Amino acid sequence: IKFGLAVAGFLFGLSAMASALAFETHTNVIALWTILLGSQIFLLILGVLAILPARLVLHLPTLRALQQCMRFISLVPIRMFIRLLRWFTPAAARQLHHVSVELQRSGAIYGDLARWMGMLLTQIFAMAFNLGMLFAFLALSYGNDPTFGWRSTMLTSGQMHQIMEIIAWPWSTIWPDAVPTLEMVTYVKDSSKDNVRHLLDPDQRINDVRMWASLWPFLLASLCFYGVLPRVGTLAISLLQVHRNARPDPQHQLAL
Repeated sequence: IKFGLAVAGFLFGLSAMASALAFETHTNVIALWTILLGSQIFLLILGVLAILPARLVLHLPTLRALQQCMRFISLVPIRMFIRLLRWFTPAAARQLHHVSVELQRSGAIYGDLARWMGMLLTQIFAMAFNLGMLFAFLALSYGNDPTFGWRSTMLTSGQMHQIMEIIAWPWSTIWPDAVPTLEMVTYVKDSSKDNVRHLLDPDQRINDVRMWASLWPFLLASLCFYGVLPRVGTLAISLLQVHRNARPDPQHQLAL
């Protein structure tokens, strides 16, 4: 199951990044960052909330209700899987039903282990997904010529620059070249329908292409710092917690 999730996540990451990069037009970094990274950050926050011990959010009614909702939603795929098994293999479904009854009976013992195992499996998929996106981003960038801009009717160049500076804060000291300047942000604003410049001066055309590719380090750093690194941390913590909760104990039902 872990191997299958890793392969599926890597392939999904490849296809997601390949479909997001445009080669005939400029890739809108707002849409790319929001869909591929912003949504992941939101899902990661919900996952961490679902796995937190209940005592930490006991006195926070809103978070407690959200945690219970997340834990309830996480049971839906399992219920669907068992119902499918009932149609195809009734014997296996009966065995799973017996196991589920035993798990509910021993919830105090195996509840944490089950939650951390679920977290581990999701993080394996998410880690492979981000590695697939990173691989596709590097391979397609060196094998083709994607250009990056941004388009918004509400944001000005100054506001967009401030947003990018906030996003780039984690690596601003160790990789300053990956922090876009106001000149770059203003230059790559994709305001016209095609924004294709037909210039006769070769030097100006080279500078134009270089400016439109100037957001590449920013996106690469974003993939590393907001995609891969958080998943490395959650994957490591999940492995440690699964190992800790699965340690042999004579008082536990080891066969189960």
